Amino acid sequence: IEVVAVILIFLILCKIVDVITSCIRRRMRKRNVEKTIIQVVYYLSNKVVKLLLLLIMALFAMTSGISQTIEEGFEGTFPPSDWSSNGDWVKSSSRAHTGSSCAYVSDGLPGGRLILPAYEPTEFSVLSFYLSCSYYSYSIATSLTVEVATTLENPQWTVVEQISYPENNSVWDLHEITFEEYVGQTIYVCLNVVNNNGSGTYIDDVRFYNKALSASEV
Repeated sequence: IEVVAVILIFLILCKIVDVITSCIRRRMRKRNVEKTIIQVVYYLSNKVVKLLLLLIMALFAMTSGISQTIEEGFEGTFPPSDWSSNGDWVKSSSRAHTGSSCAYVSDGLPGGRLILPAYEPTEFSVLSFYLSCSYYSYSIATSLTVEVATTLENPQWTVVEQISYPENNSVWDLHEITFEEYVGQTIYVCLNVVNNNGSGTYIDDVRFYNKALSASEV
């Protein structure tokens, strides 16, 4: 949406400059002003458009108060900065998809929500993470859902995706979720584990980003 707005503003500015330049040319021709002066004016007008476009793009970047890229591998303090947890989530070094640690809910503990920072999704936004479990045979007694709320004050969590556990304890499964229904809204996303004496849950390498803008997709 922001990209489209910038393009539209750029086109409008170009049209304005063309109109102004045409008027200047007509006036200067009537006064027999040298052609080089007209060329200088046209050159300066185009420079002004480019500077205005850069200024607009900078303003978009500065006024976007909601992070558009979240990346977390749980290598530092837990919960990470701007994250929160209302349950049994801890940092674990018993296994990791990358690095040396991950987020973990132990088998036998009730679970709870691991809540990401606020995010404003676009039509290209994707939440991705890697999931592993300690005992697949017990994962039937454990559920993991991706949920969304629009506030953290008395939040009303809505389930977006029910996640299936890996069929092998030693593997990490990649999961990707989109949020088309929430485009343009500020949302909070959580990973919610409900454990009834089931498997332990490991989460690593969480990313919330605009997939269409990823360098690997170019």
